[in-house]
Amino acid sequence: MTQTNIYHFLGLDDDPLFKKIKSLKKGETIEVDGILIKRNHFDYYEMETDHEHEHAPDLINIYKKICEVI
Repeated sequence: MTQTNIYHFLGLDDDPLFKKIKSLKKGETIEVDGILIKRNHFDYYEMETDHEHEHAPDLINIYKKICEVI
């Protein structure tokens, strides 16, 4: 069971986290709450914490994975 947030109702385009991830260009990395988020040169998204390293082929899937960790 995953917890929902207000942006599931308002729309993801209003979510500051979603906007940050969406703005990533290939090869760029950002850090949010101790989570490194990268859009690699193969156009996959990666998420890295102290305990896990996940990847996803698209923005929505990596966003969901990050929301599970935060």
